[in-house]
Amino acid sequence: MTLGAALLAAELGVSADFWLAVVGAAALGTSLLGLFGFDAPIWTQWLVFAGLAVFMAVFVRGPAYERLMAGTVDLAPELLGESARVVGSAIAPGQVGKVELRGSTWRARNEGTAALEEGAIAHVDGVDGVMLRVQAKTA
Repeated sequence: MTLGAALLAAELGVSADFWLAVVGAAALGTSLLGLFGFDAPIWTQWLVFAGLAVFMAVFVRGPAYERLMAGTVDLAPELLGESARVVGSAIAPGQVGKVELRGSTWRARNEGTAALEEGAIAHVDGVDGVMLRVQAKTA
């Protein structure tokens, strides 16, 4: 039961596209059967867990994920072409660092070929979820 609750809680902290929630709910469901007096050998419990996980992955995860993500806003069109200032430390090509854009600090991946020094102005070329793709701004 603890593992199921931990997986459900982990889904809140990381973006696992609802997979941790499916496995966590299957673990919780299997443990609840034991609480209600369904005393079975361990192989039966594993079989019930696997069946619940597959059922939820096939029939529950997709619709539930779509409902949860239906209200998300795509930030890409709004942020493309914006200028962001590198904060913290330099960002080497291909590495992730931090930039400030519109008064907020964002994680950003340097997609360019040149390092972005602290305080440099970067051009936003794309958005991946809440991570910006940036490169050095050309004059």
